[in-house]
Amino acid sequence: MRGKVKVTIYGLFPTVYFTTAPCCHFTTPEEERYGGEQLREYPWWMVHDLRQAAALAERLSKYGRSVKVELVSADSLKGVWISLRYGLKGEPAVVVNGWVFKGPALDPDAIESFVRRLLGD
Repeated sequence: MRGKVKVTIYGLFPTVYFTTAPCCHFTTPEEERYGGEQLREYPWWMVHDLRQAAALAERLSKYGRSVKVELVSADSLKGVWISLRYGLKGEPAVVVNGWVFKGPALDPDAIESFVRRLLGD
């Protein structure tokens, strides 16, 4: 199956992700200071999930426009819809063209390999 691949990274992500530079990398000292201060206000596991999600998004960005990556927070309306649709129950997951990776299957290598197969590489 060749064509565009849609990757939805689902989890409970800090709001700071959506108000700073992409992939949780801060580009200016002001953003670094603001983002770092904001991230310290969240539980360690939430920041950990955000950094893993950002790393996966960055890793998949090398495929360019062939792969559309979207981060969706569980506490958003879209997040609630995705949770209901795929039975995620709030746990972190990655949905690739309708296929769900969660729990032990939430391995970046396995996800990237699946994406490559979908792209026909």
